[in-house]
Amino acid sequence: MAISYNLGVTVFGGFAPLTVTWLIAITGNKLMPAFYIIAAAMLSIVVVGSTLRGGAPARRDESSASMKCIISVLFDLFPRGREAISTSS
Repeated sequence: MAISYNLGVTVFGGFAPLTVTWLIAITGNKLMPAFYIIAAAMLSIVVVGSTLRGGAPARRDESSASMKCIISVLFDLFPRGREAISTSS
């Protein structure tokens, strides 16, 4: 458990200033730190949602239902994302 925690802190915390500075330099967008945090939070939600529940593996229908719920909440928070997906298909 300590190894996974320390690895996560190193990757997402230790390299954050370097990564965010690089992303700002590449995109020119000063909001990249916010997008970096959003991406890290979404990755965390996906990992937590796919972990074992109660010692038994999560059934596929349970994990897909929780992912649909997470995506629905994200679309409620960021409605322009839904428009971008519907226009690109």
